[in-house]
Amino acid sequence: MKEELSYYETIKAIDETKKYFERQLEVRLGITKAQGPLFLKSSTGLQDQLSGVEKPISFKKGEEEFEIIHSLAKWKRYALKHYGFHSGEGLYTDMSA
Repeated sequence: MKEELSYYETIKAIDETKKYFERQLEVRLGITKAQGPLFLKSSTGLQDQLSGVEKPISFKKGEEEFEIIHSLAKWKRYALKHYGFHSGEGLYTDMSA
């Protein structure tokens, strides 16, 4: 009979499984992991408005307004061009929102 994993062992197993899948994506698809931003300046236009109904959470720092990211779709397309990815190359992110 198998023993049930402890809470700590479960967390470690989930983390190891996630790392395994990430490594396989990188090797088999030739993609790179990139850290996506948590927020962007509102003026960048990189916030994906999705259905147009969602209102991003925003805050000001000094005179500049920032928005919490709720989709990285536009940012990923920007990053591919900005960081010089070529045809057949790509990136993936861990979304923190």
